[in-house]
Amino acid sequence: MPKSKPENLKPIQLQERDKLLVEALDDYGLLTTEQIRYLLFPSMSRARKRLHLLWQHGLVHKIERPTRLGEGTKSYLFRPNAKGRRLTGAKTIRNGNGHKVPVLSPLYAEHQIAVNRFRICLTLALGKTPEITLETWKKDGQLRLKVSRHKAGGSESATIVPDAYFSLKSEGSKYGYFLEIDRGTATISRLKKKLLGYATIFRSPRSFDPLIAPGFRVLIVTSSARRRQSLLELIQSMGTSLRRSDVFLVTNSAQFSYEAPEALFGPVWNTILADGRMQNSLTLHPVFSSSRQRQEKPPVR
Repeated sequence: MPKSKPENLKPIQLQERDKLLVEALDDYGLLTTEQIRYLLFPSMSRARKRLHLLWQHGLVHKIERPTRLGEGTKSYLFRPNAKGRRLTGAKTIRNGNGHKVPVLSPLYAEHQIAVNRFRICLTLALGKTPEITLETWKKDGQLRLKVSRHKAGGSESATIVPDAYFSLKSEGSKYGYFLEIDRGTATISRLKKKLLGYATIFRSPRSFDPLIAPGFRVLIVTSSARRRQSLLELIQSMGTSLRRSDVFLVTNSAQFSYEAPEALFGPVWNTILADGRMQNSLTLHPVFSSSRQRQEKPPVR
């Protein structure tokens, strides 16, 4: 739908939520209408109406979501712009690449949507679990960890750029997590190199960055149950080269949703134990599981 002519525009009275929306777009980079709804609006219809009005007034960018032929109906992505920041008074939130806007290819867009989906579900889950708090969130590009690993005939160097790093605090303890969104496009050799890189970082995390909590875990969210199984088998096949294969926790995206975000803290994670056995139904940390149980079960009077 084309924009209305300026003289035909419905007047807009800017609200505090508009400022929060522009800040969210600045922070997340791009968001779908559904993601914006779950962050800020009580319903999809309210989100659509407000986004359309903001777009007509030039306060947000609206982009048709890149899709391949036959992939379904047209939908939109929203991104921030300078006019929106200025008129709403939104504070500028720097991302990993400053304000450089990556080319919005279908591959980049869908990957970023998946990263943002995890982050929004985590935010919603934390809102339902007040005894767990988010201490740190570092986005793609804000951590670049240079790893050198000894191998037969010399050494191998790699730069690990996680999709995110975040830490959670519960009952006075801090837990660190790297996030990897796997959409099934990475080659086996690239996956192996990244897994080995994380295994090297695990041995001395703070020599790479003082922000990284010792004993961190790497969360890998796959696109399907079949892909999850393939990744677990890959980790299993790498055996002792990883030293601690249980550092890697794997799930697939269907195991949590905007409607049930607290499932992230539930037994939806899988790993490979030191003896090579596959273990299912793990939580991110037992403390989180017990915290949720205490919240869900009121005390007996």
